[in-house]
Amino acid sequence: MPRNSSLRSRRAGVLVAAAAAAAGTMTSFTPAGAVTGDAAADGSYAYTARIVVGDALRGCTGTLVDHYWVLTAASCFSDDPAQPQALAAGAPKWKTTVTVGAKSADVAELVPRQERDLVMARLATAVDGITPPAFATTAPTSGENLRVAGYGRTKDEWAPLKPHTGSFTLGTVSATGISVTGTGGAAVCKGDTGAPTIRETGGKSELVAVASRSWQGGCLDTPATETRTGATATRVDDLGGWVSSTVAAGGVSVKSDTKLTSGQSIVGADLKLTMRPDGDLVVTHKQVDNGILWSSGTSGNNGAWAYIQPDGNLVVYKSDGNPAAGTGALWASGTWGQNGAFLKLRNDGNVAMVKADGSSVLWSAGTIRLDQKLNSDTKIKPGQWFQSQTAVVEMQADGNLVRYRRADAEPTWNTNTSGNKGAWAYVQTDGNFVLYKSDGNPAAGTGALWGSNTWGQNGAFLKLQDDGTFALYKKNAAETVANTVWSATTFRSGTQLVAGQQVYAKTTRLAMQWDGDLVLYRLSDNAVLWHSNTAGNGNAFLRIQPDGNAVVYSADGSRGLWSSGTFWSAGAFLKLQDDGNLVVYKADGGEGIGNAIWSTNTFA
Repeated sequence: MPRNSSLRSRRAGVLVAAAAAAAGTMTSFTPAGAVTGDAAADGSYAYTARIVVGDALRGCTGTLVDHYWVLTAASCFSDDPAQPQALAAGAPKWKTTVTVGAKSADVAELVPRQERDLVMARLATAVDGITPPAFATTAPTSGENLRVAGYGRTKDEWAPLKPHTGSFTLGTVSATGISVTGTGGAAVCKGDTGAPTIRETGGKSELVAVASRSWQGGCLDTPATETRTGATATRVDDLGGWVSSTVAAGGVSVKSDTKLTSGQSIVGADLKLTMRPDGDLVVTHKQVDNGILWSSGTSGNNGAWAYIQPDGNLVVYKSDGNPAAGTGALWASGTWGQNGAFLKLRNDGNVAMVKADGSSVLWSAGTIRLDQKLNSDTKIKPGQWFQSQTAVVEMQADGNLVRYRRADAEPTWNTNTSGNKGAWAYVQTDGNFVLYKSDGNPAAGTGALWGSNTWGQNGAFLKLQDDGTFALYKKNAAETVANTVWSATTFRSGTQLVAGQQVYAKTTRLAMQWDGDLVLYRLSDNAVLWHSNTAGNGNAFLRIQPDGNAVVYSADGSRGLWSSGTFWSAGAFLKLQDDGNLVVYKADGGEGIGNAIWSTNTFA
């Protein structure tokens, strides 16, 4: 693009300045704003973030690449947008708010990529429920088509409420940037700086670059004489590793030669490390103290304490332990010989001992946070967890998979598999969701402790919804009740609800009480809506039989105390619905489908 001295010095925010090198020389065209194109369909480009810097000082666009991180253009935050490389790491100069969908969060920290118009912005609170785009792993190629999604102005709107998208043809490619030209009237406008530039092929979307600068031809308030729709963008296809390491590197650090005495805790973004009074060093979610993700296994040693030693070893000592004399050690990370190593509660959820220079992890608890959506063929290892706005699901150290309500740490569902240390869960390719013993082997069919019994639904995926719904959905299907293969409120053949367990729906809870009564309560006032009338049979349990009958059995399993009477419908299942009804459906039925064969006829 030739230099144009008559171009006005307007700045707004879209494509990477470094990318202008792809055109041969740095041009004088200005940082851009929104994409003049069609409004994105509801639910599409959901990861696109609206960024407001200062008191409406600047408007930009970004891409949510992690629950806590947004990728955008450094020029959005620079004192002089023409000098993005001058942006310093740390807190932003101006209060900045990021909105993704209906969720907003302030920016707490900036991590710029100095040689490019690029910055990672860390959010003060997590934005859950949004799946980030994948990063492209192949370089952009001249002539290919890309799509840009942004919140900048359009042809006739100053501040659109939805992201708009436009199609662009890729021109020149440099080591750090690309040039693109809008097609069909598309252009990058003010407010689009930092916008995701996407490659869409074969049903997949990949993040290739982020917008930096444009001519803004056709944008609102651009002179009619300006017709150029060219823009530049900063490449990110080669920066997936940098983004991942930036996400992981953030967190709370605890320096060498620090002691954690009995009862003390260190709190990170989501997790907490606690030296419990009973002597156990544990990692828990900061909102769920009773759900242990990792443990040193040293309970029973009241008054024990932990020490991040100068030699790099993390050690739990007895109350009278003496590091200098080498006595009283109960557990250690085994990382001695790494002088100055420190402890870190990382933003990816892992608790780790890190080299003094921060270059690598020496030991970790393995408590990594997973995405809310788990695709087919995904494993949930011991200590791993995931959360939504209202709930957290944990693969606990004791072998139990548990869903907790974040507001009050109430357990709302579990697999009842505690006592199996090292157990892990697997979203299988055959559509079955199974929890295995530590040495379980899916290929050999051994070691299964619990399962959803939904094989035959190849490619089904697991999702923890923002409202707390925990369900398997059909492959590539919309996340609706009709497409549910299994949920935490569904009891299929072989599953049980044992004494003391309860399951929550939106309006009710189903409790298998210790006294033997199966009771359906309304949450709003704790009123009893229905019960099996089997009280007086301590430790009785509910079982769904292969023949389709839901039965409350005596503690020893020898006597049926109550049943739904649906023994004639093999494969039938019990469903606790959000409307307050408890229903038995035929094997091929379900909520939103039909074929109910028994119900409590209760509605909350």
